[in-house]
Amino acid sequence: MTTKSQQAEAHEAALERVGREMASVLEGSAQAVYVYACDNHKLCNGRFASLLGYGSPEEWASTDVPFVDTFVAQESQDALVGAYWRAMTEKVGSSVPVTWRRKDRGEVATDVIIVPLTLDGQDMALHFVSKRRA
Repeated sequence: MTTKSQQAEAHEAALERVGREMASVLEGSAQAVYVYACDNHKLCNGRFASLLGYGSPEEWASTDVPFVDTFVAQESQDALVGAYWRAMTEKVGSSVPVTWRRKDRGEVATDVIIVPLTLDGQDMALHFVSKRRA
């Protein structure tokens, strides 16, 4: 049986590898991008950090808070969680509208493409985020 500590170490190692191997996508994408393994193990590019009002990807990734409750507006929570659940259980991608909560308590409407990703036995999801046009 895997302990919480072992799971955390596995998530950290897998995210570190994703950051290295997908650096060109994270740094080169015109979209905001983030990878989510769990509330405590996530990474993003500068566009996503900026979209949510954070000064850097490291500042956003270091937040130790419940992801959905903190970053996702109430009306979008079910859609994002459902799409993530399908990505993890059925290994299918999807696109959903999501309104995010910014650090300054403002909100930003987006469209999110969610893609399942498994690396070193660790399931996570890759998210491409585009600001919705008014």
